[in-house]
Amino acid sequence: MNKTKIETADYTWNPITGCDHICFDGDCYAYQMIKRFGGRWGYDWTPQLHKARLEEPLLERNPSLIFAPSMGDLMTPSLLDLEIWSVLDTMGICDWHRFMVQTKFAKRLPDFNYPPNVWLGVSLCYERDLERLDYLKKTDARIKYAYCEPLLEEFTPDFADIDWVVIGAKTGIHPVQPFPIWVRNLTVLASKAGAKVFHKPNLWWPSEKTYPTLPIKQFPDEEWFKWRKLR
Repeated sequence: MNKTKIETADYTWNPITGCDHICFDGDCYAYQMIKRFGGRWGYDWTPQLHKARLEEPLLERNPSLIFAPSMGDLMTPSLLDLEIWSVLDTMGICDWHRFMVQTKFAKRLPDFNYPPNVWLGVSLCYERDLERLDYLKKTDARIKYAYCEPLLEEFTPDFADIDWVVIGAKTGIHPVQPFPIWVRNLTVLASKAGAKVFHKPNLWWPSEKTYPTLPIKQFPDEEWFKWRKLR
């Protein structure tokens, strides 16, 4: 596992790397990183399970928030069900951690059961992505979240039964800032649905006077954070 500067996680963990799709015409952070360093790392964008990495979370005894995977998609179509189960089983064993799993391939989500320490999410960048929420809501995940980063167009999701909404801009080679009103609308919809909200630091706000209550940085699973602080 690797310590990370991601605002919503302590570590990244990559038992799975690669994906069957390349988003944003190649301007995908994970794709760019593997394209640049994959030769040194010993793998390419082809999805694969790294069995030797499955034990890594067991070695970290401090309760941690772990984003997994960051260099691929756990639900990518070419991965076998058994390979996905091997990752989920490891997560369930490490019940002192919390694992963030998010996917663009939401249709596979209802095919699996999720340990209670897994936060399960879908990526929402465009209006056409909203059907992913329907598949997410069909799962038994205890914490369900929507990751609206990069937010590239205005849309109106139904956040009922969603526990957490993360909103952010597009960074990288071709950065794009969402209109603040898009962010405000998603924030209002999430709050009305009872979801926690997290605004990523990469968002730009026009004025503190105009947006005095933003940014918001909330997390779900508050009891776990309290327990972790007391250890």
